[in-house]
Amino acid sequence: MGQTGTNHMPPSYDPVLGCLRDGSETCATYFPSKKKSGPAEASVMGTVQRDADRSYGVLRALDPTTVGEANGEFKYPTPTMAGVMSTASGVVFAGR
Repeated sequence: MGQTGTNHMPPSYDPVLGCLRDGSETCATYFPSKKKSGPAEASVMGTVQRDADRSYGVLRALDPTTVGEANGEFKYPTPTMAGVMSTASGVVFAGR
């Protein structure tokens, strides 16, 4: 089995409101490394240097029937490193 990964925190879909909630926005440069990881060791195979002048966090409500048109957003001063969870009652949880 190969290794898999993502560069995006998990979004959430609200079927009642029909919107996808996304919580990630940042600008960074990735520098790869040749370090190999062993069993039970986490590895991103490199390091990331964030551009502090152009990075911020955001929670957006996106319309999935368009090309990701935003229906609203809430900005955080720094990038968010957590996913989003929508509940059946319309409450949305997002971390920072």
